[in-house]
Amino acid sequence: MICVGLDLSVTATGMVAIDEDDPFSGVQSWIIRPEKSMLSDPILKKMSIARQIAVILIRPGISKPIVGIEGYSYSKFGMAESGELGGIVKAELMCVNFEYSIFPPTSIKKFACGSGSAKKELMIAAVFKRWTFDTNDNNLADAFAIAKLAQAMYWRKEGSANLHHLTSFQFDVVENLFKPKPKKVKK
Repeated sequence: MICVGLDLSVTATGMVAIDEDDPFSGVQSWIIRPEKSMLSDPILKKMSIARQIAVILIRPGISKPIVGIEGYSYSKFGMAESGELGGIVKAELMCVNFEYSIFPPTSIKKFACGSGSAKKELMIAAVFKRWTFDTNDNNLADAFAIAKLAQAMYWRKEGSANLHHLTSFQFDVVENLFKPKPKKVKK
């Protein structure tokens, strides 16, 4: 089984694929940038990123992956850009019949570092210390953590014995994401 993590960005999207059946050489990573010919049009730029992701995912011989995407961070910087990219990537994944899960940024940080407010530099250090994934790029570090969280969510869904490999805070993140959220009742 292959687990994929996507850290979406209009300038440099991080993408990591982990092949659970090949733990030693089964990690691949990509930094995806918009094609130069698409830079002048903001929508085509985002479509270029989404298409590159889909092309990587639909390679011959690759079974249907488990895909995790970092959810939106609610800040005043680039909210519209991020939202457009996220929507276009999700639509592209749906067009090629791939399911995906969205994980809040704080859950990803807590899963990797033990704290939902960890800084980017700490994420880079945490993915190396915890899983020996060596990178100096925060987009790839985040994408790796997202792939590992997607893997853990799959284990939880399947009732896998691999869950015992998780730390207590990682298990808490998985359980909090797995259980359904109560619906708010309007009065």
